[in-house]
Amino acid sequence: MPLTAQDILWGCVAPTVLALLLMWVFSKLREPTSGRVASSWSLISGFLCGYFVLALGPWIAESHWQWVPHLCLAAAIVGPVGRAADVSAGERFLLYLVVSTLSAWFLVPTWDDLSPSRGTYLVGYSLYVALLALTLEALANKFDGRIFSAVLAFSLMSAAIVLILSGNLRFGQMTLAGASSAFGVFLYATVTRRSTPLPGWGLAFATCAAGTLLVGYVNSISEISPAIYLVVPIAPLGLAASLAGPLSAGTGLRGVAGRILLPTVILIAACVLAFLSEQSSYEGY
Repeated sequence: MPLTAQDILWGCVAPTVLALLLMWVFSKLREPTSGRVASSWSLISGFLCGYFVLALGPWIAESHWQWVPHLCLAAAIVGPVGRAADVSAGERFLLYLVVSTLSAWFLVPTWDDLSPSRGTYLVGYSLYVALLALTLEALANKFDGRIFSAVLAFSLMSAAIVLILSGNLRFGQMTLAGASSAFGVFLYATVTRRSTPLPGWGLAFATCAAGTLLVGYVNSISEISPAIYLVVPIAPLGLAASLAGPLSAGTGLRGVAGRILLPTVILIAACVLAFLSEQSSYEGY
């Protein structure tokens, strides 16, 4: 079933506008915590807007995948706490690991025929999300907020495309709302010409991207490789390649292109491979 005008309005436009508005509101606050809270809360507020207004799931979770919005909200609250000045990298990782373990417990289904086993999913997802969030927070300090938010938005958009191609329209719409929120953060950073970092939303992003892809994967009968589901959320880590070497050279548009090149190539390749996988499965019938 294709996306309707209502889906686009409430699933894309509304989250973008809400995130943009919240970024502006936080910029006016004098609280020292507002800088690390703004991106995280803006991202998840838009995500929740799309989820609940489009009625993509109930307010009270009844199934494993319906915990996604609640866990994203928890990540948005806890994530910025880990960026407090008096929190060490080790303490931050442990904090993120607690949240990611809690997320895994609720998101991974308890089916008897789950393969690999539930225990494997619990350990793998917990470490994956915690390490991704920790690394993203380290990278956030080194990049212009416009570049960082653009790459995160593209990663979430790619996740939505993979989910929709796999036949999971509901989960794709959820992720699309998150992508639109991240785009709102990018718009704010661009309009205000913000060249300073945008920290604090690594855990919220990781939970949103990995969480929706996890529930999409376990509920899918698609031929799309699990490697694609794993690669899309970590594609922003490709920004690290531009910290040194030839990709770090250049200024202006050339400099921006060099910094986003690797993540962009990875995400485009993932979407193309997902599309080809689905096409080959259709041709098999």
